[in-house]
Amino acid sequence: GLTAEYYNNYSNFATLRLCEVGGMESSSETFLSTEGGLFSCPTCPLSLPYHYFGTQPPFCRGVSLLEKSFVMKDPFSPAPSFLVLGSRCSVCGQAVCVSSACSVFYTARFCLSCACHNEEEFPVQVRLELRKQKAPTAASE
Repeated sequence: GLTAEYYNNYSNFATLRLCEVGGMESSSETFLSTEGGLFSCPTCPLSLPYHYFGTQPPFCRGVSLLEKSFVMKDPFSPAPSFLVLGSRCSVCGQAVCVSSACSVFYTARFCLSCACHNEEEFPVQVRLELRKQKAPTAASE
């Protein structure tokens, strides 16, 4: 099941509370007609249902994301908010979570594999972060 501890393990996920300003979408039809499914990151064990893929979640007015993202409603917040689970790599198109152990965002989302393969295309600061991530992780499924 979903637990707060599970989410705390993925501290880099974006939790947005901007919906408090725009309010909830009043029509449940809008929510039900949006794309949904199961988001799974191929790099880590994250696998959660998402409610929307895109840049403007219909259940939060006034929010515009920088990239098309897999979004779910925050199940632990009493106020309308949401979590950005991940996006697609701009090079290979693979869905990848937003954890720094799995992807990097620099003008677009890159899985670590594509980012490391194209490391020289990034600014020095991003390259340094990529080098830290090159060490194999102990994550196992």
